Order: sequence, then C-alpha cells, then structure tokens
Amino acid sequence: MPRPRQGLYPRLVWRLSAERTPLKWNAENSPEPTVSKEDLAVVFSNIEQIHGLSTELLAKLKEKEASWDSNQTVADVFMHFMPFFKMYTVFINNFDNANQKVGEIESRKRFKQFWEPIRMLHNVGTIGSFLIMPVQRIPRYVLLLRELIKNTWPDHPDF
Repeated sequence: MPRPRQGLYPRLVWRLSAERTPLKWNAENSPEPTVSKEDLAVVFSNIEQIHGLSTELLAKLKEKEASWDSNQTVADVFMHFMPFFKMYTVFINNFDNANQKVGEIESRKRFKQFWEPIRMLHNVGTIGSFLIMPVQRIPRYVLLLRELIKNTWPDHPDF
C-alpha cells in the first residue's frame, strides 16, 4: 500500500526557490547603489551558478510533477544533478569572508535605511538570513530525500 509520498514533493520544489535578494537589483539598477557590485561579489560568491542549477533542477522536477502518478520517480533527477552540487563548496568555503563583509555592510547607516523596509516585509533579520540559505540547501535535500525513502514502498523505483 502506498505511503504518503506525494505530500513531500511540493516541499522538494519549494526548497528550490531562488536565494536572490533586492540587493542585486539595487546594485545593478540604482544610480546610487546602497551596496557595490564588488561587495555583492564577495558576499554572494557564485550564487548565480547555484541559482542556475536550482532553476534547472526545479524545471526537471516540474516535468515530473506534470505527469505525477504513484510510480513517478525523483531520484533519477537528483542523481543527474548530483555532480553539480559540488558548486555549493565554493559558496560554503567563502562563507566566513562573506559574513565579515556582511558585518561591514550592515553597519552602514545608508544600508540600514535601505534594508529596514525589506526586513519588515520579508520578516528577516539580516543579509545573513538570505546568505545561509545555500549553505542549508544540500543538508535539506538530504533530509527530504531520506523522508521520501521512508515514505516509499520497497518495490518502487525510487526505493
């Protein structure tokens, strides 16, 4: 008898939401950016590549969702993308430098004025609230995939 596997799928998809922040838009479009592109490069490292990977992974999972049935698989998608998850290492290895730069940025009065409405709207405390998301992503995938396995019957192709 099938276990409640289907309810886990939307959480897998939700984990793939983009880590972007309003800071990138401000740096690229404002005549007087609150944070420079150089500072953002230090803070967000290779986030564009990670975002690209997340976008592709999400597209493949949505293809699966479009034809979802009790025998649909998702493990094959994760197996395909597994070698690319190594790009998270660059981001994680830069995390201490990024946090130091965040401290510098957040101490600026102009930044505080820019960030306060965003903080209130999204109920976040700091840039670090966004910065930690890619660091947490791979462990969350592992937890979700373990839960998926627990809720998958032994003769299912994903088991």
